[in-house]
Amino acid sequence: FIAFKNGAVSPQVTTVMKYDNGNWTPVGENLGTAATSKVHLYAIADNKVVVCQVMSNKTFVGLWDGASWSTGGIDALTGDPRPFEIRMAGDGGNAYMFSINRGKGPDNVNYGHNVMKFDGTAWSALRQNYLRDGATQTSIVGFDIAVAPDGTVYLMTGDNAEDSEKYHHRVEKYNAADGSWSQVGSTIDYVLTSRCFSKIAVAPDGTPFVAYPNESGDPKSIEVIYFDAATKQWSAPVSLGDGGFAGDPNLSLTFDSKGKGYVTWVENSKLVVFPFE
Repeated sequence: FIAFKNGAVSPQVTTVMKYDNGNWTPVGENLGTAATSKVHLYAIADNKVVVCQVMSNKTFVGLWDGASWSTGGIDALTGDPRPFEIRMAGDGGNAYMFSINRGKGPDNVNYGHNVMKFDGTAWSALRQNYLRDGATQTSIVGFDIAVAPDGTVYLMTGDNAEDSEKYHHRVEKYNAADGSWSQVGSTIDYVLTSRCFSKIAVAPDGTPFVAYPNESGDPKSIEVIYFDAATKQWSAPVSLGDGGFAGDPNLSLTFDSKGKGYVTWVENSKLVVFPFE
């Protein structure tokens, strides 16, 4: 499945399509009437599809049940926060939405963030309107969400709780048994910039990896790190590329079922694909 803003019609809408037997076909009717360019989709069991996007300062959700779409918001997301941006991930049976509120939201929390779970029937909150103690806000760059093969949810955010002058990546994982979050290693020794479009992914063996564009290096590079289970800390970064990217490099990080990783980005107007094992 793919979801995208369809600019071929007016007003613009979100279109979802499915690839089957060599052909792309539309999935039901188009969604919405004021689509944003940032549309997120995850397909779960029983041919269900979840689409999330920011629309008119609201979290807009489309749910495909295999036959038709239902649309609306997320009732479990209380306080009517205005979303700044959304990320999605899943584990086959569940879809997860990670959103950052725009400005001061419920309870006057500045850029708090939310993690919501859809189990195929209903939404529930894993975290709502959260801001780490001592932080000015949740960073609006360098954030992502991933799910390990065993269903563990990993969340990557940025904050200045430990360094008031600078923002750093922080990775946490969700403990489903007691509903708590625990930090993975120390904060990552990299200062977020205004154009830090980072990614997190979890290998089939459960090892989390993070990729980010290091614009302060000489030369610039894409850097990849992983969590070392022996030391319980993040590894030294491996630098990739020749620094020919500008702004958002459209960075992507993923693994196949056999454990082979892939980092992709745009550099010097060309797509770079870097496989690793």
